[in-house]
Amino acid sequence: MGEEPTNITSEPTFFIFAFSITENQRLIILATVWLIYLIILSGNLLIIALICLEPRLHTPMYFFLCNLSTLDIMYVSITLPKLIYVCHTGDHVVSYISCMVQLYFSCASGSIECYLMTAMAIDRYVAICFPLRYSLIMSKKVCVLMAFPAWFVSLVNASILPCFVHNLTYFDLVFVKSFYCELKAITNASTSDNTFLKITIIISIIYITVIPSCLILASYIRIKGPARPLRALAILQHLF
Repeated sequence: MGEEPTNITSEPTFFIFAFSITENQRLIILATVWLIYLIILSGNLLIIALICLEPRLHTPMYFFLCNLSTLDIMYVSITLPKLIYVCHTGDHVVSYISCMVQLYFSCASGSIECYLMTAMAIDRYVAICFPLRYSLIMSKKVCVLMAFPAWFVSLVNASILPCFVHNLTYFDLVFVKSFYCELKAITNASTSDNTFLKITIIISIIYITVIPSCLILASYIRIKGPARPLRALAILQHLF
């Protein structure tokens, strides 16, 4: 690949090389990724269309499922098209802006999924433990109030990490050992001291995964134990 660049800059050009392949292998991977992308895209669009068009599916469970389908479309659309382009053209170069966009949406997608899973766990808890009050507690407004923060907070929170990454320095050409610009590969390629960034990542992981996981686990435990009124959801329902 030639000699390693010696110039250092804050806005480099990234070179994606997740694997070394022959021409025949490249065509096989291209066809496979295209097929996977089309299946995921068409499947999730079909789910969203059915939920929107069928009134009987206008329930909290399918509302959150529609959110997950939208999230799946967003995630694959910021990772697979670039991989398809690389396999099709053989051009592994990714601009700095494109890399930051991939990084931002990949971080946001993971956070949104964790919060949506938590909302779905709470929905199942209410459905099992409070079947007679389910439609009253899990009203449309409450569902929106549970889903909207998942998207809003995650999209805002995801902007923090790219800001930190932007302050790191790199060589002019950075080789990324992944098929897209993921956080770990980007930070490992930096020439700066990224200790503070790694601490921030750990805190974000705790905030994004540990807290939702505890809430999901608590909902499963409460399903097995005696049911109590969900005061927080009841307050939301009465306020809005």
